[in-house]
Amino acid sequence: MTEREGEGRTSIPEIYAVGDCAGLGGAPAAEAEGIIAGLAAARSLGFAATDWQAAAEAAARRALRRHRRFQSGLWDLFRAPRLLAELAAPDTLICRCEELSRAEIEAGIAPGAETIGAVKRQTRSGMGRCQGRYCGPIIAALAAQKRGEPLTEASHWAPRPPIKPIRIGDITN
Repeated sequence: MTEREGEGRTSIPEIYAVGDCAGLGGAPAAEAEGIIAGLAAARSLGFAATDWQAAAEAAARRALRRHRRFQSGLWDLFRAPRLLAELAAPDTLICRCEELSRAEIEAGIAPGAETIGAVKRQTRSGMGRCQGRYCGPIIAALAAQKRGEPLTEASHWAPRPPIKPIRIGDITN
């Protein structure tokens, strides 16, 4: 998400961000943010707001608070638990590429080998065609659960760059 301050100003001077590029809020919130950011940008250039523009900004700030409360309520109302392995039986395939079941994955999570990398080395999970795109989050959750730790960003495999090394001679000829 784009980081910005209350009037939409980003960390880059003279750049303002509004709407969904700065966080999901819907069209009415984006419109209110646009009014606020537009007037802030004009002020930064030395222009004073007219009375009707100041009134429009105050109305936009009230509307934005209302829209954000509504959006927050919507997110709370439709929040669902993030199901990973809770519904998987022991014979459910977790790593489809390597055809590894939940039981086989859990067997690879041995004491002292509870990291996702260790599980990968023990079971070959995440080494198939999808490179762990489907099974990785589930295996990370199982390993974190086994360690008794919360699932965090560091629980997952390190991202791999989308490049392949080549010889310098291949590109100089």
